[in-house]
Amino acid sequence: MKAKDYFEKYRKLLYEVEDGIHMTLKNGTEVSLPKTKDGLTDVISALADEFFKDFDSIREKRKIRAPSAWKGLIEEFNDKWNAVIELFTREYGDHVLRRNGFRALIIHRVPILKALYEVEKENETLEQQQAKGD
Repeated sequence: MKAKDYFEKYRKLLYEVEDGIHMTLKNGTEVSLPKTKDGLTDVISALADEFFKDFDSIREKRKIRAPSAWKGLIEEFNDKWNAVIELFTREYGDHVLRRNGFRALIIHRVPILKALYEVEKENETLEQQQAKGD
């Protein structure tokens, strides 16, 4: 799915809840939010789960095995996650999702991926130190 598809599907669940709490956002938009924090968490979890299913489907289709390919796909989906945030921000002036949240969630779900990002961070630090020393 595209970012716009996720936005269209989840905007109703996040901001247009039939029996939710009615409020006016900073930009003047009238919304109806889930009544409880658990309700909000459930919707965000459903969105994340859908992202993960799409991620796994594409990973299998592309036969991704190499760490660099994993990282590329994670960044592709993280960019899509951030695009969904931008759509919510444009429409409602705010959002309830965490920027770069997909990357954080997948690293949490697949801990070995954390090492991939840590090694890259260490390499960047070494390159910066070497550049200063030259």
